[in-house]
Amino acid sequence: SLDNNFNEPMVAQAVSRLLGTSARLLISSSMPIRDLDFFSKAYSEVWQAPIQPAMANRGASGIDGVISTAAGICAGCEVPCTLVIGDVASIQDINAFQLLGGSQ
Repeated sequence: SLDNNFNEPMVAQAVSRLLGTSARLLISSSMPIRDLDFFSKAYSEVWQAPIQPAMANRGASGIDGVISTAAGICAGCEVPCTLVIGDVASIQDINAFQLLGGSQ
C-alpha cells in the first residue's frame, strides 16, 4: 500500500536511480523539472551520469503538448523512454491519448 513516503521528491529520486544510461528522459515544466533538479541522484564521477541529456518542452508555460512530445520521442528512438509530468500538464494534453489511439 502507498503511504506518506509516496510524494514528488520520492518519484524524482526513484526515476533518477532507476533510469538506464541509454534511456531517454522527458521532464515536464514546473515542479517535475524542479524536483528532478533538486532530488535526483548525485553522481560522484561525470562518467557515471546518463549519456543522453534530459529533454523538456518550452512553450508559453512549458506544459503544452508534453504527452504528444513524449510520444514522438518514444516513436523516434529505440531505447526506453520515461516521462515525468504533473497533473496540470497532463490535463493540458490529455487528448494526445485519443490521437495516439486513433480517433473513431
